[in-house]
Amino acid sequence: MHLKVEVENNIPFLLSTLKELENLSAVVGVAAEPDSELAIYAGAQEFGAVIKSKKAIAKLYYLLVEEELIDKDKFPLYIWMKAKTEITIPERAYLRKTFDDPGVIDEAEKLFVYAFDRALSGQGKMIQALEAAADSLLASVKATITSGMSPSNHPLTIARKGHSRTLMGKEPRLLKSITREIIKDE
Repeated sequence: MHLKVEVENNIPFLLSTLKELENLSAVVGVAAEPDSELAIYAGAQEFGAVIKSKKAIAKLYYLLVEEELIDKDKFPLYIWMKAKTEITIPERAYLRKTFDDPGVIDEAEKLFVYAFDRALSGQGKMIQALEAAADSLLASVKATITSGMSPSNHPLTIARKGHSRTLMGKEPRLLKSITREIIKDE
């Protein structure tokens, strides 16, 4: 009885497959120009903000009057301007909360490893592993945003939006702006 053994050298294939991931990164976050209104809003929500502009404080007063949350006869603008020195937007760290969650990271890693193993066996491409992890993180960030975060909205914000869900405006611009991108590092 003869036994014939054939050896197939897959090392070149594996190396070329791994090269697909060289210098690639996945970026998940807000897709907005750095100084755009959306970027400023997203940053203020993630990190909180203190606004000291007299113009903004006066605008807030008129919005409160418009929504009948302040009686301008009982609380005139000049008293408001002396009493109110800043507007505080509380921190609602939707990105950090997501990326600090070990369960979220574990899920992204599992999807990466699954797609990675498929690519090694010739059933896909390595970039699909990175895309799978990025898509998982993207879905998790969006889930964090839609879950509602503390603290609750100010009564004026609720009146203007028509609902009390934090991070969700009438038009869910923040939610829609969350994207993922695969980039080549220089």
